[in-house]
Amino acid sequence: MTRRALGAALLAVGGVAGCTRPPATGAGGALRTELSGKVMGTTFSIKTDGDPAPAMPAIDALHAVDARFSTYKPDSEISRFNAHRSTEPFACSDEFAAVVARALEVAEKTEGAFDPTIRPLMTLWGFETAADGARTEPTQEQIDAAVARVGWTKLHLDGTSLTKDVADLELDLSAIAKGYGVDRAAQALIDAQVTGFMVDVGGEVRCRGTKPGGVPWRIGIEKPPAHPTERAIEEVVEVHDHAIATSGSYRIWRRYGSRRVHHIFRPDTGRNAENPVVSVSLRATTCALADALATSFMVRGPTGAEAVLDRFDDDNLGALFLLHNGNGNVTQHPARW
Repeated sequence: MTRRALGAALLAVGGVAGCTRPPATGAGGALRTELSGKVMGTTFSIKTDGDPAPAMPAIDALHAVDARFSTYKPDSEISRFNAHRSTEPFACSDEFAAVVARALEVAEKTEGAFDPTIRPLMTLWGFETAADGARTEPTQEQIDAAVARVGWTKLHLDGTSLTKDVADLELDLSAIAKGYGVDRAAQALIDAQVTGFMVDVGGEVRCRGTKPGGVPWRIGIEKPPAHPTERAIEEVVEVHDHAIATSGSYRIWRRYGSRRVHHIFRPDTGRNAENPVVSVSLRATTCALADALATSFMVRGPTGAEAVLDRFDDDNLGALFLLHNGNGNVTQHPARW
């Protein structure tokens, strides 16, 4: 999941802990826990309004999701599926089937803008390896060959059985599994009766309740930087019992000569979409849906965004597009935001 971990960012206003911290007394005298570390190729932060014990199962949940869905772990379930070079059925776990089912639903409702079978293109364009080093741009023939292996309609789920129409089809669930991991961690905190928390994994965030003292959780949406080292906030939003995820073109990219190619591709062309979208932030009840839709809207652009949102049964849905306006500046385009 490494390559998408920092594609764009949501910034917890006031900062995110860089290391595990002991409990501290928050506003109103409530005990506050801040725990952080690394998972899924990025960092996580969990903040709660109570003692740290209930947060431990949430951390375990994040690592369990990483172990199942990371394409960088050869023994993960997704790696075993990708190594299954056959059109014969592949038996998967209930959890794996549930995430694939959600991914296929989003693929259908976004008309293929979100595609969980995108991995051949990620590999072809160099996003399975480190960013440094000279690169030769793929030929059109190579792109066409990779596109022929991509397509969510070539993947079929029957209960917990997955089949492929082409033997070398490969899954990459990074654009939904990180959000799903946030949801799993959030559910662990809910099960432990934690009334106020924020879970942040690489900029994908889900909150419940408030901070100690009744202060709302406030999340900063990053302004696309003029320089890669810049970090600034475009807008601050309050998050109440829902999730926010952002996808963007400015953090993860590869250079081919004078061109920059970012990590989000049109499944039908094998290239970046030609639209003015720099980033998309999605608000949704679950982080998995916010994560997947943010990626799909990077491909689709803002046209028809509200019609797509109407296809999902989620009253919290909203999107904020940041668009290049042609003179070096960025403008906002909200859809139910």
